Amino acid sequence: MLVADLADPGTLNGIGRRVDGPVDSLLHVAGVVELAPVSRLRLQHFEEQLAVNLTSPAVLTRELLPHLRDGRGIVLFVNSSAGLSASAEWSAYAASKFGLRAGRRCAPRRSSMASA
Repeated sequence: MLVADLADPGTLNGIGRRVDGPVDSLLHVAGVVELAPVSRLRLQHFEEQLAVNLTSPAVLTRELLPHLRDGRGIVLFVNSSAGLSASAEWSAYAASKFGLRAGRRCAPRRSSMASA
């Protein structure tokens, strides 16, 4: 088991070196939301949602990709309908989920990638 702070994606750099052997699955299920329109959204809340919901899954996937390939593993991104359509109160969360959806589409297909 690895423990990391998804609100600080930089701490995930190099985490793949702490894994010994193949990985059969990586499930991205963490998420944070702070509802507010752009006009009232604090920078801290915007950055936290992007870090936890978008940047950390991307970094963690990159770090574990060699181990996932070795284990012929899968990566599952649990997304949200906010990744398909947005409303004013969901501004930062929707941005992070739209980004997650796009990032998943850009991910290598060599290790199976799925989206829910």
